[in-house]
Amino acid sequence: HIWKNLVEAQGITLNDETYHTLACHSLNGRQIKNVIRMGMLMAAYERRELTEKHIYKILPLTSVKLFD
Repeated sequence: HIWKNLVEAQGITLNDETYHTLACHSLNGRQIKNVIRMGMLMAAYERRELTEKHIYKILPLTSVKLFD
C-alpha cells in the first residue's frame, strides 16, 4: 500500500498489477519517495505525466551499492 499511497498523493494512478510488481521490491518509504520524485522529474523533463515506465527506469538505480 505504500507505493499506491505515495503515487496517488501526487495525483497519479497506476494499475493494480503495477503496484503489485513494485511491492515485490524491498524498498523503504524514503527510497520509494525518492524513486517517485526522480520519476516525476524525468516525466517533467519529457513533458509527460508520471507513468510506470518512468518508475521502472529509476528503480534499478536504487539498488546501486557503492561499498560492500
